[in-house]
Order: sequence, then structure tokens, then C-alpha cells
Amino acid sequence: MSDFARADIQRLDEFRVTLGKFSDIATTTLEEAIMDVQRTQMWLNQEQTTYWKTQIRKFTEQLQRAKQELRSKMSFDQMSDLKGQPSYVDERKAIKKAEMKLEYAEEKMKNVKRWIRLMEKESQDFRGALQGLNNVLRVDLPNSRNLLERMIQSLMDYFAASPNSQIAPNSVTAQQDFRRAIEALEDQSEEDSTESKSDKDERL
Repeated sequence: MSDFARADIQRLDEFRVTLGKFSDIATTTLEEAIMDVQRTQMWLNQEQTTYWKTQIRKFTEQLQRAKQELRSKMSFDQMSDLKGQPSYVDERKAIKKAEMKLEYAEEKMKNVKRWIRLMEKESQDFRGALQGLNNVLRVDLPNSRNLLERMIQSLMDYFAASPNSQIAPNSVTAQQDFRRAIEALEDQSEEDSTESKSDKDERL
């Protein structure tokens, strides 16, 4: 085999290896991105939803207790027939504080629900946008690597059988031989494709 042919076959093999590395890295990155989205959705649907539901229940109970304390104090004062007008400042402050806490928790719960809906929509859009890349990584790239492997093997077989396989490096004849090998592989690929289509038509 000429140095020209050997060098080009080596470059094809290096490209095949690089393609495989890219496929592995891209696939891992894609899976991690999907997992990040899923973790965020779980955090909203489970952790945040549970937390703020608990807070709403807690502050609702605090508000009820504060109102009950005010009613009890007012009833006691009425029964005691105290002189003057009681202000009930502390009790009213406790009610106001509990109301503010409850409103805050309810607003947080509304935000969580809003983000859940938004994340669901964005997640669907995200998965849809990645579908094309996913097909490339899982179908197109493996097919391309297989084609390169067949191309490399076909070139090696061709030059091994060629009577001009020991010609000088970078000669015109070597380049012509290399082109003929590529053409032969392309012809074989077309035949394989035609046979595959014929088999499919027969099955239909």
C-alpha cells in the first residue's frame, strides 16, 4: 500500500474515533441536561409544594389561635365589667402578624404552582428541541461510524489486492487508485441501499 493511501486511511480512522468520542460526550451532556430539568421539576412538585402547604397550614393555625385569644380576652373583659375601654393592642398585633405570614405563604404557593406550569411547558419545548439532536446521536452518528468502518476496510482490501499497491508516495497513480477505491465503495453502498429498498417493498 502506498504512503498516500495509508495516510488517508489513517485519517479516516482518526476521524471515526473522533466521531465516537464526540458522540459519547454529546450523549452524556444531553442526558445530564434532561436530568437537570427533571430534578428541577421534582423539586417544585414535591419539596417546594410540600413545604409551602405545611407553612400555610401552620400560619392558618396561628391566625386562628390569635383570633381566639382576642375573642377570649374581649369576653373576659365584658364579663368582668372593667372600667375604661380596653385596647387589645397585643392581640391585634398578633392577628396582623399571623395574617402577614399566611399571605406570604399563600403567595409563595401561587408562585410554585405558576413555576410548575411554566416548567412543564418549557420541559416539553426543551425535549422537542432536543429530539433532532437525540436522533443524530442515537441513529445518524452510529450509522456514520459503521459506514466509515466499512469504508476503511474496503479501502484496505482494495489496496491489498491492487497491483499498484507499492507505488511511490503521493504519485498520480496512487491518487487515482484511491479515487477508484472510493468510487467502488460508493457503488457498493448504492447497491446495498437498492437491495434494502427492494426487500422493504417486497415485505410491504
